[in-house]
Amino acid sequence: SGGSAFSAMANFGRTDWITASSACAFGHPSPVALSKVFVGGITAYHGRPKLTLLNVPVETLRNAGSVSEEATVAMARGGREALQVDICVAESGIAGPSSSPDRPGGLYWIAVSGADGDRAEQHVFPGDREATKLAATEAALRLVLATIDRR
Repeated sequence: SGGSAFSAMANFGRTDWITASSACAFGHPSPVALSKVFVGGITAYHGRPKLTLLNVPVETLRNAGSVSEEATVAMARGGREALQVDICVAESGIAGPSSSPDRPGGLYWIAVSGADGDRAEQHVFPGDREATKLAATEAALRLVLATIDRR
């Protein structure tokens, strides 16, 4: 599935660009062809880069928290603006483990921002830290591909 996803992204268009903002799960893409559409990314584990690089409003972090729909949508919008791209996907999550029933391990918010608007999804993935991070990355890629398909 990864090869077909990267093929779809490579066919995205010569003038279209994608980026990612991550707080937890994303690894670095490796296929060489991906560099034709993937501009770069911003890794923002701490609140400071979320505020300064992604322009997430401090009120959003204070009131909704960093693992929230509001924060993740703001990260996607901020990454899209900061890197001047057509689509930005963002994720924020708790890879696990967690002792909070309200914020369990495997809880992720994934958002994409594009010219046609924003879309966010909440997921709670089972498994250990590596399994939840992989599942979040796959869900983010599916969300990007769905956004591309709608264009």
